[in-house]
Amino acid sequence: MYQLSKKTFTTSRNYTYTYYLHKSSSSTKPALVFCHGWPDDAHLWADIVPALLPLGFPLVIPDMLGYAGTSKPTDPKEYNSKSMSNDLYELVDSECFDKIIPVGHDWGSYMAQRVYLWRPERCVGLIILNVPYMPPDSSMPFNLDTVLDMTEKMYGYPSLAYWDVFAADDGPKLLLDNVENLYHLIHCNDESGPQDEAMKKVFCVRGATRNLLQTTKSQDVPLKPYARDPAFKKAFIDRMRRDGFEGPQCWYKAMARNVQFETEKEISKENLLIKNPCLYISSTGDAVCRTDRMEPVKQLVPDCTIKIVEANHWNTYEKPEEVREHIATWLKEKYM
Repeated sequence: MYQLSKKTFTTSRNYTYTYYLHKSSSSTKPALVFCHGWPDDAHLWADIVPALLPLGFPLVIPDMLGYAGTSKPTDPKEYNSKSMSNDLYELVDSECFDKIIPVGHDWGSYMAQRVYLWRPERCVGLIILNVPYMPPDSSMPFNLDTVLDMTEKMYGYPSLAYWDVFAADDGPKLLLDNVENLYHLIHCNDESGPQDEAMKKVFCVRGATRNLLQTTKSQDVPLKPYARDPAFKKAFIDRMRRDGFEGPQCWYKAMARNVQFETEKEISKENLLIKNPCLYISSTGDAVCRTDRMEPVKQLVPDCTIKIVEANHWNTYEKPEEVREHIATWLKEKYM
């Protein structure tokens, strides 16, 4: 990945992480620790890196647990946020970095937040894409039916309807058996209505995800320009056929089965306030992670810069120039 070194590190839990590293000559700048989400790998950030290299920040870009070159346990309990945060801190410590800025997209946004919350003294900032700040609530265990009913009342549609596949026991097999259909559904270029309508049809209608995975004819689904690249498509399908979805879906199961709820009871309420600068980048075409979802928690993120990109959920692929410009500008303003 550009000018980065590819390395591996084995944690005290005996999980091996593959990661990409750029060591800066600066000893004062914090390391940017990038966390990708579902169903990506470290290469999610490949088009973001070029704009950041000249700024002199160290970069640490791992394949997250369950993905690509990193270990893939199949027990959702192994994906609790405390243990995964410890994994990343051990990796960072092995490179002798002290202060960091976690950066995350999708589930990686959730993970970047937890890296911050578990050890706020190590973090000097936070960058999150699409998934807004989600402070843990020790009084409310996760219940999918409750969330679906609540979001239907709030937004007019159940925004996590797709979890009936993604957190299900048969989810990994269903996704793997229909991986080409999945590729077309998540990168669909439907211009027949509002920008978020394509995602809404696939992910935010009860029963739709399961049905569409099995009945879609991929050749009939138009793709976003970035997803038409044969090499991009082949890399994704080959990787998922090789690695499967058992690991990636554990991220959903850990939340749905309240592994995170029980684990995160340990996070003190005092830590829920993000005291350092935060950058939140959202997308107009994201029906799940809506652009307005940061509003209810803004009081917990007082120094928050919000940027909106005209793109789908995968804005680092669709609008990399805008995303990296937002990140680079924010870093210059806050840390240079």
